[in-house]
Amino acid sequence: MVFSLLASAGPGINGFFGKTGHVTAAGRKRKFLSLQQAFLYNASMGKTFLSLALTGAAVLAGAQAPAGNAEETGAALHRRLLVFDAHAHGVLPGAGGGTAGEQASLENLRRGGVDAVVLPLPLGEAGGDPAAGVLADAATVRGLLSRSEAAGLALGAADVRALHRQGRIAVMLGLESFDGPLGGDTAVLARFHRAGIRVITLAEGGRDRLSDFDPKNPEVGPLSDFGRRVVREMNRLGLLIDVSHLSDREQRAVVALSSAPVIASHSNCRSLVPTPRNLPDDVVAALAEKGGALMLDCDSATLTGRAGRAPMAALVAHLEHVRGKAGAAHAGIGSDFGGSGSTGPMGLETAAGWPNLTAALLARGWSPEEIAGVMGENLLRILDAAARSR
Repeated sequence: MVFSLLASAGPGINGFFGKTGHVTAAGRKRKFLSLQQAFLYNASMGKTFLSLALTGAAVLAGAQAPAGNAEETGAALHRRLLVFDAHAHGVLPGAGGGTAGEQASLENLRRGGVDAVVLPLPLGEAGGDPAAGVLADAATVRGLLSRSEAAGLALGAADVRALHRQGRIAVMLGLESFDGPLGGDTAVLARFHRAGIRVITLAEGGRDRLSDFDPKNPEVGPLSDFGRRVVREMNRLGLLIDVSHLSDREQRAVVALSSAPVIASHSNCRSLVPTPRNLPDDVVAALAEKGGALMLDCDSATLTGRAGRAPMAALVAHLEHVRGKAGAAHAGIGSDFGGSGSTGPMGLETAAGWPNLTAALLARGWSPEEIAGVMGENLLRILDAAARSR
């Protein structure tokens, strides 16, 4: 019944916020008017879905759980975790535009026991002031969340925990690339911070004033003077810096310059799959040394380097690689559902599948404390540290 209600609400936030471009004012109004009723989604019904999902996960995990630890199945452990996805598109209800739009819908987040997400807003054009589009989108999302009983706006780790205690999903606003279209003006960062944005991916794979990412040459691009000013201002404001999509040299330069922990919100390990979108081991180690983390994404292509859906074991292998190189305290999850993570691994095709990852890690011998860190506590610690850098 709830699924029918959500489906009837029409296209949702993922259709509204695509990976590129900016919607018109009329489109924004039309889309969000259709979403307002969808946001009345009953939280208690969401818990019913979660219970059903975890029951299924328990069957999977129970068959794999270590002997003598039957009471701590993957499902039982997952129920007591605070699960925080560092990068997911389409997190509001009513997302009906196909698999990508539905992956991280509110229904699937509930079914998968996800308690918090970073929703990246795209940087689009709005007349002569591209920042205006970001600020308008942020205001619209804030308005929706202020009227929701199922989800709420999180401005920091404390808000995430408070919303979790209330049984509501915490939505933290991010920005999917702060780069050349904004010119050389770092003052706009303060406007973004006042608008509720807390995580910024510095670029999204294009050549501009900040990023010279080149898929054919990951060594391209020193950090510009503008880039250095962006890093310092983000530190001053307490904004969390995200280096996914930057070139290797820029990632190294950003991490070295930053006075606060840095994350890569949706990347995997290049040692396992040699693609420029994945991070080399020295950058993984540098993130850890600064107190940050690599958040593993669900893109099957960057998990295996092959076409087709990856096995869950591939995601586990990347997590274990990070644990081996940097420690479990410096790994996390950033699905990129609705983006490149649209081809999630088997068992994690949507956000409803997160209990299966918990079960898989437990079966591999990860401790409950390590799993809790990967699934959310590591990101909460990093957000606290970034905020304290102000």
